[in-house]
Amino acid sequence: MKRRLFWSHLAAFWCGVLVVCGVSLTAPHRVSSGVYGDVNGDGVVDIDDLNEVINVMLGKPHGGCDIVVSDEQLSFTGEVNSVVTQTITVGGNNLRGAVNAVVEDASGAFSVTPTHIDLEAAMQGTELTVTYAPQSTGTHTARLLLSSEDAASVTVTLTGTAFERQPANRSWALVKIAVASLRSEAKHSSEMSTQAVMGTPMRVLDDKGDWLRVQLPDDYTAWVPESSLWFRSESQLQQWRQSRRYIVTVEQTKLLADTCTGEVVSDLVLSSILDYKGASTESWVRLATPDGREGWARVTDVADLEQWKLQSWDVALIERTALNMMGGSYLWGGTATKATDCSGLTKVCYLANGIILQRDASQQAQTGQKIADWHQCETGDLLFFGNSKTGRVTHVGMYLRDGKYVHCSGRVKINSLDTSNPDYLYSPLSIKRIRGQVGTSGITSVAAHPWY
Repeated sequence: MKRRLFWSHLAAFWCGVLVVCGVSLTAPHRVSSGVYGDVNGDGVVDIDDLNEVINVMLGKPHGGCDIVVSDEQLSFTGEVNSVVTQTITVGGNNLRGAVNAVVEDASGAFSVTPTHIDLEAAMQGTELTVTYAPQSTGTHTARLLLSSEDAASVTVTLTGTAFERQPANRSWALVKIAVASLRSEAKHSSEMSTQAVMGTPMRVLDDKGDWLRVQLPDDYTAWVPESSLWFRSESQLQQWRQSRRYIVTVEQTKLLADTCTGEVVSDLVLSSILDYKGASTESWVRLATPDGREGWARVTDVADLEQWKLQSWDVALIERTALNMMGGSYLWGGTATKATDCSGLTKVCYLANGIILQRDASQQAQTGQKIADWHQCETGDLLFFGNSKTGRVTHVGMYLRDGKYVHCSGRVKINSLDTSNPDYLYSPLSIKRIRGQVGTSGITSVAAHPWY
């Protein structure tokens, strides 16, 4: 008892000396809560306990021995059923024993070799090989724990992203970026004829390697760069159709890697389709892009695709989508909320209600129910403009009410069909009604389309 008191009082004395000398007393809980006793946990109160206290005060935890690693985090990317490896160097200062390596991984995707480094090898520095061998798509996380006698444990964070192997036969594809630009010829300098948003399914008609000619759900064909697509076989596309997916229901949003830091995985636009990854909170849902990049989207910005398909005719939604794009830029070939051309605007608005229109104004003019005069118009009717002598359609807008219509000409704006109104601009060549015409030639629903 006297021996214990002696060393305890001596430890207390040195703590006081260190404070007077301006040395911080910040220390691990084990020491700060046990200065007056068996600090190092060896069952004996002796000078080793005093050394432990002093080393902690001098910034040398647990006797000044520690494990040193070359990296505190490793990131991997690979295909499902592939093997990806990285090395990490492990060493130490004043180690008293071997270093043990253990991977804590619920997914089973990570492993490490060797799992035991003897003292001599650890002091000289030894390489560990970390292996990532994912069996499923998505993001996997794990911890590599390194421990040694009397040394503080070290944790290395492991993160892996696994994507599905793309088929050799590239018969189908999904857009993997927010908005893919499609062109009239297989080169970037060619005219942009249309666009497609993330998750849009496409049939591959011609494969030239870097460029592919594809058919879109509206039957439009164009060329798209390989870098914009994630390919699927027929069976893989069928699996995608049967999987749980979400669709973006706001004009623009973000897929975030971390909801706290705001780190962005991808931007998203209206009607983008992503894969559900089996996790959600009150405010967030975990989704993945077609190429497997995972992140979090706000639950208020997306909807379950199968539930979304069940929506009925909603002209208020169609109108609201158009008005939310007011002032948006005109872009020849544009069919996404970032920027559109005239027929791109009407396509975007109707797709928000689950309805697929034809691509061009001249094509849209061949669909729907004919309306004789604009005074008979109702909200959502399509107005077609062009050359009155030849009847050639070159422009389209959407009727609102009281003679006003919204269209994209230079920008998204509102004009009037009433010649006495100061906002008058153009008289229509023809008018077509879409309400009640879904399922007729050139007008289909996402719910009825076999590709979705």
